[in-house]
Amino acid sequence: MSFVTATNTEVLYTMPAPGTALATSVTKTVITANSTTNPPYQMPALTALWPPDRLTPRALRFVARGGVGTTATPTLQVQLYLDPTQNSTTSQILLGGTGALTTGSALGSGASMNANWELELDMVVTVMGVTSGAYNCTVYTNGMFTISGTGTAGNDAATAVATAYMIGSNTAKTTIVPSTSYWPEIWATWGTSNAANSIQCSQFMVMGLT
Repeated sequence: MSFVTATNTEVLYTMPAPGTALATSVTKTVITANSTTNPPYQMPALTALWPPDRLTPRALRFVARGGVGTTATPTLQVQLYLDPTQNSTTSQILLGGTGALTTGSALGSGASMNANWELELDMVVTVMGVTSGAYNCTVYTNGMFTISGTGTAGNDAATAVATAYMIGSNTAKTTIVPSTSYWPEIWATWGTSNAANSIQCSQFMVMGLT
């Protein structure tokens, strides 16, 4: 095995069990680790992952996957945040997410969630500095959210092309404090409350790339 670049990819966190499915709701809700048996993950501060003088350039990758089912064509919004306060909607920092996209018709036979979705996003730290005695950094985030196409099943039985949405932004984010420990969380919001409109996150991983 070669070691040309002298860098490593390290899995910092793997969600130990699927998150609770979100259905019959139009409330923005965490779908990653969200129960006493599947506790949320608090990521170490960036300055704890890497020495401050070696923090650039560095990168983290967030990968999540799961099942989704719908009736009719409801809207769905999926967003990845870093939050200094667990399960809070007032302090979260958006890394990347979709708008209220219109899902395909009857994805995966409704509540059975036979259709699939995937979210992948890279966060790259490009600048590290100190202002008024406090660390600050500049990051860029870009990735993709993919969801099964109209009437398309997952579960090793897909027969149609999925739909992909770009997430993140080409605009730098400067509000992440490198000395703060954040909770990475994925939130989802349905536009229509129905038991058949259901989404679940079964895989969520956080990786250090360099």
